[in-house]
Amino acid sequence: MTQADGTHSLKRMRLSYNGANYDFRVNPENYEKTIPQRVSVTRTQSATVVEDFNNDVAVITISGTTGNDKNQTAINGMKSFLDGFNRKSPRYGQTPKPYMIFYNFTDGEYNYVTMHSDGVTYTRDVNNPLVSQYKISFYVIGDLSDADIDSTITNAETTTSDSNKGSGSTSLRSAGYSSGTVSSDSQAGTNRASTIIGAR
Repeated sequence: MTQADGTHSLKRMRLSYNGANYDFRVNPENYEKTIPQRVSVTRTQSATVVEDFNNDVAVITISGTTGNDKNQTAINGMKSFLDGFNRKSPRYGQTPKPYMIFYNFTDGEYNYVTMHSDGVTYTRDVNNPLVSQYKISFYVIGDLSDADIDSTITNAETTTSDSNKGSGSTSLRSAGYSSGTVSSDSQAGTNRASTIIGAR
């Protein structure tokens, strides 16, 4: 039992990234998890055609306050943690490595996440100046128990010192490896990706 019920205390939430943690001193006031479905329905003259590709990428949105934060310690800690993930380690369009982990101890859900394009919003109200408000949205990449194969494939696509760099013609190598990506004609990324996918 993780919810507060008069006997049990409410367990809180945590963000973790690259060995650093941010524990919410006050649990988010709102927690929303949206799980879209990749489905399209087309009505033809004689039938209804349904194309269903299962779940799309889920989105978690949390919002709340830091409680009484006179010295802004809690909100500054949140800003510093998120800034470390969002800005201080440039990814130049590549998959974040490692992913951020969102621990929802309250509901017993633990996910790999990355920031949603909506990012994070900080708000301060003149009527309640000692309380900072926030709203954060995340894309859910997978469950914490899932094997992380994405990083392996990404490494094959972005490395400039691949073990198979010597294979293929000079033109193919220059088209891919020297620019920091594996070209569609080269074998290194293709072989490694097919090996990983075939092993699933």
